[in-house]
Amino acid sequence: MNISGTTLSAYQSFEKKLYEVNSKELLYKLTKGLLYTFIIFLLIGFVLILLELIFNFDSPVRKIFYWGFLSVSVTTLVYFISNYILKRSGIIKPPDLISYSKKVGNNFENIKDRLSNSLSLFQSYNNQGSSTVFSGDLIKADIDETNRLTEEVDLTSVISFSDLKKPFYVFLSAVLLYGLAFAVFPSDMSGALKRIVNYNFSYYENGLGISFTVTPGNAEIAKGEKVSVSIRVNSTKQGFIPDEIEFYTKQITADNYELLSDPIDLKSESDGSFKTIVENINSDLIYFAEYKNIKSEEFKIKVLDYPVVKSFTVSVYPPDFTGIPSKTLEENEGDVFCPEGSRIYFEIKSNKNLSYAGIKFNNNPVDFEVSGESARGSFTAKENGVYNFALKDENGTESKNQNNYNIKVLPDKAPEIIITEPEQSNYELKGENELLLRARISDDYGFSKLSLGYRKLKSLAGDAGAPPFTFENVTIQNPNATSIEVPYIWDIAKLNLRSGESAGILWKLLIIQERQSGPISEQLNSDRFPIC
Repeated sequence: MNISGTTLSAYQSFEKKLYEVNSKELLYKLTKGLLYTFIIFLLIGFVLILLELIFNFDSPVRKIFYWGFLSVSVTTLVYFISNYILKRSGIIKPPDLISYSKKVGNNFENIKDRLSNSLSLFQSYNNQGSSTVFSGDLIKADIDETNRLTEEVDLTSVISFSDLKKPFYVFLSAVLLYGLAFAVFPSDMSGALKRIVNYNFSYYENGLGISFTVTPGNAEIAKGEKVSVSIRVNSTKQGFIPDEIEFYTKQITADNYELLSDPIDLKSESDGSFKTIVENINSDLIYFAEYKNIKSEEFKIKVLDYPVVKSFTVSVYPPDFTGIPSKTLEENEGDVFCPEGSRIYFEIKSNKNLSYAGIKFNNNPVDFEVSGESARGSFTAKENGVYNFALKDENGTESKNQNNYNIKVLPDKAPEIIITEPEQSNYELKGENELLLRARISDDYGFSKLSLGYRKLKSLAGDAGAPPFTFENVTIQNPNATSIEVPYIWDIAKLNLRSGESAGILWKLLIIQERQSGPISEQLNSDRFPIC
């Protein structure tokens, strides 16, 4: 026989009750885990604050305290919360129904394993049908009896939040301990906590925290170069800027001894920074800043034996047609703005004899002529880009850390011809022998020649081939203008046009220079001039 609807309903009721028990158990475990986590980490935090209060550790130790405490505590909290969410949403598979029902039933004297047995029988019959050794009537009777026994029983009572009273009191005690400690020793406890949180600061007697931001930090340079150093003093007190700090260097000898220099007093700049230049560095050295016995991190300048550009000049020669004079930039000024087609010349001086010199423009090499420590070369600027110098000494050692410079090119736009008269797209002649034509011509740098070409487009003789253009020069009153309207009286009689024939015109403009892209701009006028 088939399972009746009442039996199935009873089974589903058991499933629902066990799901409620499991949900309550998950919440219980989450609450318990969070309570113990807060207790443990409150106590650990209290111990860390006490240790900092007593021993006043250096920044590296406080950094370990801060990140160790933060990472472990956050990881633990994330574990408990995510575990609860994943199990509650069913992403993590819930426990087996039969085994879980046995676990729950064992907590009730009148249920024990009866609940798990009934559920097991139902599942067995439901999966195997008549092949099971138990009859449907027996299973129905068993389910009904179990339902009667559990009907008045609150299965969720097996989970009791009252068990968490003790850890909750411990948690309150830990909070109270914090409150008392900060109430009795407010400045000491808060000061120690602030030092741990602001672990990257060093502190002096009045509790002010100081740290340094030093630029460029560690550096590699060529022998004889200088290094510009910029120092900023950071503080836990907003707006605090000291009037003066001390700057030290340590010269590293060939025997690896460190020779400490006398301090250099640095005054604050208008922007709050402190600046100095370490000149003519010929050996490795260490440098650092100090304020009221609080030292910055020590930084090392390492002197390497590679070629560098000690000085350079850039000269720009625009194309002749632009009328723009050549210009030599200030020494060591490398950014260029020039017309398209300009020739850019470089002269450089290095600290070593060179076997190769050049630039990389948009990663494309441009080789220079080399002579000892000097080199020179040039290229034509056709596009925007970035370049830097590339050097190689006689031993094959290549340059490093070269600065990037920009080249911005002003494009040379193509010349333009616009026919303004006649305005009609098809102009019909009415017996006139001359026709006034006007064209507006434009170019960035002026013009040298304008021509008008004309020919018949259709002949009554039936000749399929059109004759070549006949050209006549058109006078340009101001060839240096960048835009001008040019009139021209066209002698149509020369074409000997008859009724039914038509003609076409072609303007040809020669701009002042021979450009890279070609010297001529053409526009064919599609107008036809039929004879009536």
